[in-house]
Amino acid sequence: MQKSIIYTLFLLASFLLLIGCGDRGPKLEPVTGKVTLDGKEISSLTNFKDGSVTFIPEKGRPSYGIIQPDGTFVMKTDNKPGVPAGSYKVTARLVSTEITPSKFNDAPPVMLSAPKYSNETTSGMTQNIPAGGAKNLVFDLTAK
Repeated sequence: MQKSIIYTLFLLASFLLLIGCGDRGPKLEPVTGKVTLDGKEISSLTNFKDGSVTFIPEKGRPSYGIIQPDGTFVMKTDNKPGVPAGSYKVTARLVSTEITPSKFNDAPPVMLSAPKYSNETTSGMTQNIPAGGAKNLVFDLTAK
């Protein structure tokens, strides 16, 4: 009797463990792209430090991509490659190597891209990601 209870508890624990280890969340579609500034490649900018692209869904968690020195990015959601299919508001920012003169070390970074791109309500950028993903997206930002 005691062996059957232990065996049943073992099977139940194993089942619960398997259920808890499955993938959670929506299917992630591959999304890649490139950012330019005033029509110029990011690699041509001598004062580019870093940057990011963010996809903000109506519901759910945002996705992000780190802009590389050549301007390319790969989107991730919860640190996993890809983005759920759907419609997104897009923000982006390009940060300069320049430092704002300040008495304090916590001075804000100097932005290469216009501030409007850092806010989802003012960026004017949207993107639809279909099933199967999207490759070679291009976001051309302006400095002003």
